[in-house]
Amino acid sequence: MNNDITVNLVTVEDVLSHPSNFAQLDLYTVTEEQLKRVQGNFRCECFGSSTVNALCVWFTVTFPGEEKPLVLSTSPFNPETHWKQAVLYLHEPVDVIQDTKIEGEITMYPSEESSRHICIHVDYSIGDLKKKSKTFSIPDGYTDAQ
Repeated sequence: MNNDITVNLVTVEDVLSHPSNFAQLDLYTVTEEQLKRVQGNFRCECFGSSTVNALCVWFTVTFPGEEKPLVLSTSPFNPETHWKQAVLYLHEPVDVIQDTKIEGEITMYPSEESSRHICIHVDYSIGDLKKKSKTFSIPDGYTDAQ
């Protein structure tokens, strides 16, 4: 598999675990400097026996409201948006069983080629397999219109 961040629709049927939040930003107080590197740990357990091909990244933003907050989420557990999800294909598929642990650290940072694009570095382990690392970026020729 390549190192591209693939933007695709991921359905709830494609997801093998509960979500794991690796970063939370307060948009009122976050600084430009803090946005240069967003980093955090993740940990989840698989629902059942299957094959893990990729990790999926999305965002949720909560806006305060008069009566109730407005939530914008690109989660595969919510209705589809035009942003879809970021799919990060692993080096190779990994077979898992119920309760297999998937854990690691994700670091997101701006691309040097385009200020509108990000790079995502993931250190991860699945079950008892050796820890692996992979860095993903927006592919050459990608446009925001896709």
